[in-house]
Amino acid sequence: MSRDIISEGGMISDGQGDVVCPCMGVTRADIREAIRRGARTLDGVIFRTGLGMGICQGMCLGRAIKVISEELGIDPTELTKSGGDSWLVTR
Repeated sequence: MSRDIISEGGMISDGQGDVVCPCMGVTRADIREAIRRGARTLDGVIFRTGLGMGICQGMCLGRAIKVISEELGIDPTELTKSGGDSWLVTR
């Protein structure tokens, strides 16, 4: 993951896509990998990537919702925080 690369003194490459959460170093590629590993909700992506857990305290979540819904191929109104009726974007 990108934060491992950063902690080892490396740099995020262009191939990893846009940086979604700069303080935790979460890129579009990290979100894609979290989804590949089974994440289907915002909390699933947060759990797998650390998205929004840094000094920003979630200021990146609007951008993350957009990226997650694009990667899942769904409308942002269909994405939930933790499943069920925990909608993030009003319909």
